[in-house]
Amino acid sequence: MLLSKKKTFLFLPLLDIGQSLVFTCFSVQVFDISTMAISISFLGTGSGSPSADHFFFSATLHLNDKHLLVDVGEPCVHLLKERGTLLKEIDAILITHGHVDHVGGLPALLQGCLLLKRTKPLPIYLPEEMIAPLRAWISALYLTEEGLGFLISWRAWRNTEQEVLDGGIAITPYANGQLAQS
Repeated sequence: MLLSKKKTFLFLPLLDIGQSLVFTCFSVQVFDISTMAISISFLGTGSGSPSADHFFFSATLHLNDKHLLVDVGEPCVHLLKERGTLLKEIDAILITHGHVDHVGGLPALLQGCLLLKRTKPLPIYLPEEMIAPLRAWISALYLTEEGLGFLISWRAWRNTEQEVLDGGIAITPYANGQLAQS
């Protein structure tokens, strides 16, 4: 049920467009903002070029008691650990695209969750073509999904098909030209 007070978020670059903040290829919509506490924390803001000053991209989006991790650029696991119990509390991971600076920290993040004894299921939303390669990579690193101690659910983005999360949050992915062949 959509309520009359709603806000849509888009992300990266962060643009405030009246009722929206902007994401590269998906929007996050909050159905009732009247009591919503919202914050965004950038863990890494660097490009694909290594830098001692700017880590690879990842950010947390906090909507009341929901914590979404947008991309898993390295060293996000260390930066999340510095913020307390976030590794155990993340409600979902949203991966925008398959560039290594946006996904390279995923194995370390999963290992960190394992070592901290996370039990909460972890849905990972991502482009469909990335699911099999990422699962194979994680397995090749001896991180079996069965041995993690928490359930991972791999959820493929479908262009413009809304995914509704708990807590009145909906995510709608949008195809973009980020990875278009020239």
